[in-house]
Amino acid sequence: MQQLFSNFLNMVQTIVAVLKNDIVSWQNEPEIVTEVTAIESELDTANNLNVDLLASSKNAAKNAVKEDFSTIVLLTLKLCNKISVYAKRNNNHELLMLSDQSSSSLSAGKRNDAIDRCLGIVSKAETMLNVLQPFKVTQDEINTIHQHIENYKEHTNRHSVELTNSKTQNQDLATIVGSLHKRVDILDNLVYGFIDDESVIARYKTARVVHDFGKNKTNKNKTTDESSSTSQVVK
Repeated sequence: MQQLFSNFLNMVQTIVAVLKNDIVSWQNEPEIVTEVTAIESELDTANNLNVDLLASSKNAAKNAVKEDFSTIVLLTLKLCNKISVYAKRNNNHELLMLSDQSSSSLSAGKRNDAIDRCLGIVSKAETMLNVLQPFKVTQDEINTIHQHIENYKEHTNRHSVELTNSKTQNQDLATIVGSLHKRVDILDNLVYGFIDDESVIARYKTARVVHDFGKNKTNKNKTTDESSSTSQVVK
């Protein structure tokens, strides 16, 4: 849907530019002037929203969450191997049940549950640091995992905010695009009805072609396809 919006907005930008090049043919037609001015205003708002949405779609926070999670699992697994050496040598079966992990077992289930699982192991190691130090378990190692867990929580919250903002912006963009569809439809009638210069009309018709994934849609097909898609979003 984002691509559909972008295609449509590019088309509107083109027809406005084409009409402005031919302004002498309609500058004394107040109905056309009013409609073009309104379209330009709504187009600016829509383009700004679209730029924000395209930027947020890069999912910086979402990618950071994935990276944090992978790092936490990797570091916790390394810690588990060290703890397991101590547990096996001291026949500490309870501790071994906690530390006997694989990458799959640590990351199983919901991501937040997996983080809690890793945190439980790290916290246990921290309480046993005095006996685990000979097995290369250090406070710095534990602090590093704690920091990655804090980063994970921060990035998760940021991603949640981004999703909420994107949803609101998508709804706003859909509303403006729906309004622009109506305005451009009216503009069609104004251009075809008020302008006598056939060369101006021909240039306008050419500009009304929407380029979608490399395929041109005619004005007739565009109106049917895009109006249907936009109405679904607006609803």
